[in-house]
Amino acid sequence: MHPEQLPSALLQGKTAAIYAQLTPDFQKVLSQQQLEDTVQSSLKDVQSFDMLGKAIPLNQHTQYDWLDNTGKLGMTALLNEQGKIAGLQLQPVQSFPETDQKLTTATYRLPLQGDWFVF
Repeated sequence: MHPEQLPSALLQGKTAAIYAQLTPDFQKVLSQQQLEDTVQSSLKDVQSFDMLGKAIPLNQHTQYDWLDNTGKLGMTALLNEQGKIAGLQLQPVQSFPETDQKLTTATYRLPLQGDWFVF
């Protein structure tokens, strides 16, 4: 299964196929029943997911992020170099319209002064 197919597989209830793609370490901390229960309870009102941006390389893994059609549930998957799922997170997304568009007035500066060398 390609990473881009993960959301639709979850929505179709293909938890056995997804569980088989989890890394052995992930399977040690998450049972197939726990995955099924989480998918059923978390995705009951979700129709689809949209990928957010591009995949992000991260410490010999690749991170994929999605947002559901309601804008209230985010999903992140972390796949290793073999395409196995090393992490999967479903997270409620909160919005605060009255403050989300406000810009900060705080100013910051680096804790260094003078010339410095960076490599």
